[in-house]
Amino acid sequence: MVLDLYQLYGLDREADERDLGWKLSRIDSEMRIEKKDHNDPQRKACEVAYGILSDAENRKVYDESLARGEVKSWHELEFLSDFGRFPRPEENIPRDQPQREQAAPSSGPRYTATKQQQPMFFSAPTSSSAVQQAREYSTTLGVNRKLPTAKERQHVKILDFIIYAVISGALIGGGDEAGFGIALSALVLFLYFVGCEAWFGATPGKMLNNMEVKKADTGANLTLAESARRNLWTLCSIVPGFGYLVTLIWGLDLSKSIEKDPEGRGNHDKEVGAIVIKKK
Repeated sequence: MVLDLYQLYGLDREADERDLGWKLSRIDSEMRIEKKDHNDPQRKACEVAYGILSDAENRKVYDESLARGEVKSWHELEFLSDFGRFPRPEENIPRDQPQREQAAPSSGPRYTATKQQQPMFFSAPTSSSAVQQAREYSTTLGVNRKLPTAKERQHVKILDFIIYAVISGALIGGGDEAGFGIALSALVLFLYFVGCEAWFGATPGKMLNNMEVKKADTGANLTLAESARRNLWTLCSIVPGFGYLVTLIWGLDLSKSIEKDPEGRGNHDKEVGAIVIKKK
């Protein structure tokens, strides 16, 4: 049986390596959310597929083999993912294959190695509704894209507030803090997050820490409207006193939602289908 990774994962054969990697990683992420261990056969298969199809040279070798109709084992595909080529005959020994015992010089019964059962390495991904939905995405985020921890995101948020304070102070100066100055400061904070996320994919604080905000289903930057919805909580500070308290409580609640989510997505991220990831 020819192992067609495109057919197995519902992938577009015309898509580029970046798009294929994103989609495979999304499938892996959904399996991780379902508490599948990293050594789960389906996750290992997905990782091998990513190593082949997200790399131009590996994909070329695989596509040429697929076009010739060659039958490759899961071990051979794993070898291609790791080393960029298929194994030579002397190398094509699965890691967990039992060694044949030396035949005894006596005329007693000889040991006959049983045929190793092909592991369910390339079984189709789980059929849960979550993964089925993920497989319909045209592009997704890559398997090896690391997710920042909640603590890392909190540190970045503090850094962004410091950068904002510098910008706000330079633009507004020491005006009427009880009136127009406070409202303008809140607006600058809101525009700082919205503009940076929509145009650059990250705020300066995130850029300095190698992070970015992307759409979880396409990998694209958020639109201005989506980023505005995501950062709506910052506008509460436009109201002196009480507004600051609401902003603080709302911000703490978002931090807790980030900590509880397997992908580190806060409620404001899920609201617009966003995810914060680390750059490659």
